[in-house]
Amino acid sequence: HCDNDILSCEEKRANKEAILLLWEIYKEQGGNASYFSNFIEIAGCPFEESITILREIEINDENIEEITPCFEGNLRKCAIHYISQFDVIEIIKVYDFLESYNLSYDLYDEAVKQFQQLSDQQNLAY
Repeated sequence: HCDNDILSCEEKRANKEAILLLWEIYKEQGGNASYFSNFIEIAGCPFEESITILREIEINDENIEEITPCFEGNLRKCAIHYISQFDVIEIIKVYDFLESYNLSYDLYDEAVKQFQQLSDQQNLAY
């Protein structure tokens, strides 16, 4: 094994423990499952791995199951969910959006189109 070998048991355990620790810190600062994508953005944890780990543990009886990480590939639903988390939106960072939902960067242009359509409806800037 070498440094950062994600296939090693030690690295997997370290990643899991880091996610759990960061989640606890996030909750202590007022975060909750309703703002899960904000946790991912702040902590820099992998989206799917974090959800999987937190669902397994069900920390403090918090309902992690309510987190909807993927809308079955529906980019529009992801975009609507993403912008619904903000009170005021001045700018949308599309790459941050794609990372938050563990989406491919190849969807950048399509995501911009979705935000443009939503902007026309909601007067958003992207």
